[in-house]
This record gives sequence, C-alpha cells and structure tokens, in this order.
Amino acid sequence: MKPEFYNIETFEKIMSLEESRGRLKEFCYSQETKTMSQVIKDLRQELRTKKGEEREKLKLQLEEYNHQYEEKKKTEIAEVYRKVINGKHPVALRVVEAKEKKAYAVGDMPSLLVSKFVAIEIKNQYQLHPANRDEIVEELRVLLDNPMPKILIRTDIHHFYESIPQKKLIDKLESDDYLSVISRRYLRKFFYEYNRLAGNQEQVGLPRGLSFSPALSEIYLQEFDRSVKRIDGVYFYKRYVDDIVLLANPNKIAIEDCWKSIKEISESLCLDVHEDDDKVVLALLNTDSGETKFNYLGYQFCYNQGCTQLLLTEEKVSRYCQTIDCVLKAYAKVANYRTRDEQGKKHTDGIIQMMHRIEALTGNGNLDSRRNFVKTGLFYSNRLLTDLSQLDMLDKYLEEAINDPARFAPPRNLFNYGEGGNYDEAVSRIKEKILSQYGFKKGFCERRMYRWNDYVLVLKQLQNLYYKSL
Repeated sequence: MKPEFYNIETFEKIMSLEESRGRLKEFCYSQETKTMSQVIKDLRQELRTKKGEEREKLKLQLEEYNHQYEEKKKTEIAEVYRKVINGKHPVALRVVEAKEKKAYAVGDMPSLLVSKFVAIEIKNQYQLHPANRDEIVEELRVLLDNPMPKILIRTDIHHFYESIPQKKLIDKLESDDYLSVISRRYLRKFFYEYNRLAGNQEQVGLPRGLSFSPALSEIYLQEFDRSVKRIDGVYFYKRYVDDIVLLANPNKIAIEDCWKSIKEISESLCLDVHEDDDKVVLALLNTDSGETKFNYLGYQFCYNQGCTQLLLTEEKVSRYCQTIDCVLKAYAKVANYRTRDEQGKKHTDGIIQMMHRIEALTGNGNLDSRRNFVKTGLFYSNRLLTDLSQLDMLDKYLEEAINDPARFAPPRNLFNYGEGGNYDEAVSRIKEKILSQYGFKKGFCERRMYRWNDYVLVLKQLQNLYYKSL
C-alpha cells in the first residue's frame, strides 16, 4: 500500500466512522472534548423549547460551539497521528469477556486508530471479501440433491484463533510484502502485548476481538484451502471462518483417505481439526442412503434418499423456547407496575413490554447502521428453510406457555375490569390478542416487521434475558 495511506485525512475518516457506528470508546478524546460534546447535546435539547429570535440566537451559538468542537477533535487526532506515524508508538490492549471466551480490546486512542489502519490495509492488499452464507448453503443443498454418489465431510478447526502460530504468519506477511513496514511493525507490537497479557510464551494464537484478527486468520488459512481443494476427487469445498464442509467423488478417493489427507494438511499448518463424533460428519451419500443430519452455517441439513431439507438447528429451537419462558418470567416480575412516559400521557406497563418482546422474537426488523437499514430477524436470518414444521411447533409452544397460568398470570388488581369485574374475560382477550397477532410461522411466511422504533433495544433485552437464564 502507498505510504500516503497513513495520513491525517484517513485518521479523521476512521474516527468519524467509529463515531457514526456508536463504537467510539470513552478514552478516545480528552475530558475537555467530552465536556464540549455534552454541552452541545444540552444546547440541542434546549433548542427544541425555544421559538422566534431566541431560537435563532441559540442556533447560531450552537453552530459556533459545534465548529469549535470539531476543530478540537481534529487537533487531538492530529496529535495522535504525529505519535503513531513512525511506527514506534506503544500499543495498549485490555482483556474483556466475550461469550465465556477471553477477548481483547484496544486500550487507548492511538491503538484504536492503528488497529483500524492495519485491518483496512490487510483487506485492501489481500483483496479479502466475506463469503456469502446464503450462497454457500444454497449451493451445498443443490449439490446434495444431485443423485450422483458423494462423500460428505463436515468438520471444523479446533480452537481456531488460538492455534495459529504467530511466527509462521509474520513470515508469510514478510514474504508476500503486501503490507507497509509500519503495519507490520505494529502487528508485532500487538502480538507482543497480547502474549504478555495472555501469558502466551509459545507465541501461538491471534487476539480475539481486534479488528485485524479475522483478516489475518483468512490469510493464514489460504494455504489450507488450496491444499484441500487439490485432494483428488474433491469437487466442492467451503470454509466459513473455521467451519468446513466438502463433497468428493467416491470413485476417485475413499472416505478414509480423504479424511486422512485433511488431517495431514491441518497438522502441517499446526492446526487441529475436530475428531469428536458430535463435531464431525463422515458419510457416503446416494439415493438409497438413510437419514444423515449435520449442522452448517446456522441450518440443520437433513439428507434422506437423495432429498435434502433445511431446518432450524436444535440449538436454535431450544433457544427460542427458552427465550419465550424468559420473557414470561420477566413479565411476572413487573406485572404489578405501571409507569407514565416523560410527558405523563401514555402508560408503559408490563403487558405492553412483554408483547413488544414477543413481536420482536417472532418477527423481523431493521438494524439501523446510520447509512442504511439491514434487515434481520426470524425470516431474514433463516430465509432458506425448506421445512417449516418447527415453526408450527414453536407456535404451539408459545400458545401453551401463554395459556399456562403457572407461566402467564396477569394480576387481578389491574385486569379485574368490565361488567362485574370479569377478570377471566379480560385476560382471555389479552391472550387472544397475543396469539392472533404474533406467531413464528406468520413472522416467517409474511415477513412481518417489528412496528416500533426500539427494535435494537428489544433485541438486546431478549439476548440479556436469555444469557442470564443460562
């Protein structure tokens, strides 16, 4: 990459992008700059209450203050730029917990900027593009449906990130000579700090959580991919991160020999493929084959006599059921409370919160990325399903949960209304409304979208409820 890539304008773009994504760390600017940011927020809030001349005067004040704020940020970024441009500035990492695995995050503003620079240069120089999960799944399903006999091998790389030897990776980067000297220098610094924090004397593994680690893992595994594709008889091979699947011609190679070749290739690169029965699928498939099931990229593939169906994985189904229970338990804790919004106009009570959560769980929504909307949810995360029987089962589970007084019982003091205080009738109407409006099969087939503007917040609430239940 050209040396001018490391310039102040690129630094400013990276910081602006991080801010727009809401990922800016508290340590990235000085306390004075953070105070200015809060003042701007207060002025904007005050601006909403002003009219006429007062509003125009405050608007001019806000514009001037905002200009000072932007100039202050540019000054601080320029100071960081001068520190890191020679490649000699130390990097800072800190340990964080991520899904029961130890991960690492940058510890200061210079390290954040440098890590982003390195990640961008790696992706640009090596032309790395993320694989399309849906295309892989669809292509695999079509090939499985082909009546030709085939060998299926499904496995993954054990402790993927922790297995990559740093010296071999650095040597490859040096021999390729695609990256700038500054980037390679900072990569060594990041590895040194990671090894120090992790007590990693063997100097093996990549730091989880850093922006350049996925790209580095892809570079290291390029040789693995090329070698597996060269195995005699292999006509389909895909790897998504550490998940591997391949199909081979049984007339050209035996299944045992194919599996042996894969293990030899992984060992030559200091990697280890899983050999546990629950992690590996080795099968010879043809039109007379019995049922073979395996999970790949979020789907359960069910092959039976030349026909392949795509289902939800058992883990996903279990998670949906458990989340339903979590939502109802959370409602039981707040069922007796009602609060008003800031204007004191609308009631926000437990039943509305519960219904919003069920709507988000059974439907779809937009993830606001500031520039565009990314659709996600039940359909958009599982759009290639061919067997919808599990959705019927989930709807039945939701119905049973709602109709079970032990799991869903609205308080009598809030719902004992109507003629003669008919509690049973009021609760019956609530249950009917929930079950008629929300459902997994409806959300999938009709691609129902969440109707409120707090979709991302509700998704986080559902995630927190689920993980707390584990």
